[in-house]
Amino acid sequence: EPFLAEFPSWQGGGAVLAVLAAGGGLFAAEEVNRRAEADVSKSYDRLGRWASWLGLKPSLAQTPYERVDMLVTAVPDGSRPIRSLTRQFVLSRFSRAQNGDEAFDAHSEWQSLRPVLLRQMVSRRIDSLRVRLSRK
Repeated sequence: EPFLAEFPSWQGGGAVLAVLAAGGGLFAAEEVNRRAEADVSKSYDRLGRWASWLGLKPSLAQTPYERVDMLVTAVPDGSRPIRSLTRQFVLSRFSRAQNGDEAFDAHSEWQSLRPVLLRQMVSRRIDSLRVRLSRK
């Protein structure tokens, strides 16, 4: 009881607000991800942004499969979902019926791919920092 008597209520309230704000931020980010991932073209564009964040420079002249090969070379652990997302994009964009596999779930592909991409990005940033620090 003496601890609680000395604990300022404004700190407790601030902590509760911080936890609620963080939870709300995570919920909002998940909703944004779900919406982007539900659209195959947006999902494929997101792969391109990840490639860029990883320091890759895909050319506009490259086919989707050439781009995916570049990304898979950089992130081999993400090969299956990267190739699957790209295949769905190609089917929806270039097939005669212009639709992908009905059973395809882009969200679950991204759930497995996102942590792999994040680890790869962090690893590259750390390596880049080490190189810069070793030059000094």
